[in-house]
Amino acid sequence: MKQLMFVLMIGALLLAGCGGGSSGSNPTADAGTGTGTDPGTGADPGTDPGTGADPGTDPGTGASGSALDCLNPQLLAAGTTFQTTTRTVDDEETTVLTSTATVMGDDFFNGQSVTRVSVAVTGDEEFTADHFMRIQDGSAGLTYGAEMTLGDFVTTIVNDPYALERFDLSAGQSYSHSYTSTVTYTDTASMTELMMIKSEIQTETTYVGRETITVEAGTFDTCRFDETMTIQVVGFPVPNTVNGTTWIGVGNGLQIMSMDDEEDIELLSASINGTPVTGN
Repeated sequence: MKQLMFVLMIGALLLAGCGGGSSGSNPTADAGTGTGTDPGTGADPGTDPGTGADPGTDPGTGASGSALDCLNPQLLAAGTTFQTTTRTVDDEETTVLTSTATVMGDDFFNGQSVTRVSVAVTGDEEFTADHFMRIQDGSAGLTYGAEMTLGDFVTTIVNDPYALERFDLSAGQSYSHSYTSTVTYTDTASMTELMMIKSEIQTETTYVGRETITVEAGTFDTCRFDETMTIQVVGFPVPNTVNGTTWIGVGNGLQIMSMDDEEDIELLSASINGTPVTGN
């Protein structure tokens, strides 16, 4: 399952640069399917911050500023290539992975017009993945799904209507979103569907404000997002709740660090189109 978790982490990283960012290691948490003009809160993402929070409120990070400053549209521009090396630590192991992502351009997934990003992962684990997403109103990222290939096995993730990440927020503002995520595991050698898991997911996300953090990759000014995700797997009586925090780099749009109830992920190094991202 670690490979699938990393697929979703990469999806979050991609959204961080194009309209959102979140973490969370649940296998159905960060991929989605969607259309329409509503990014999922029932309100125009450009006019309603989601909760009616005072846009001038600074919750105490010592700095404020729009989360849009942590949006980097270049990360979804056709032809862009970016590479990240991350270290993931959980209760069982430490994993170091390098991912090379290439933006392939326009595509279709589950009947939707999307941007396809292909990712090759090397290091402690090796696999490939495709992510399907688009930007709405220049400030909301809608993820339509993901497909991961590991040998003869393919994992496909489709969410309904879509996973939502928003950056049109001032410090202290929040939004909520709910969707259904379906994960299918297939043996391509025999064309056999091995397993399908469907989950109902509810997220509550707050843009806390600006924070400066130091990781192995350097010292970065970041946008901090706190999120509570509740996952109800269909057929299971008790939901699972994951609380996490993600820090997205100002200007570069990369996920610098994330921490949740299950694992911590730290950026060790990164580059965008061959140019190193080194922090302040």
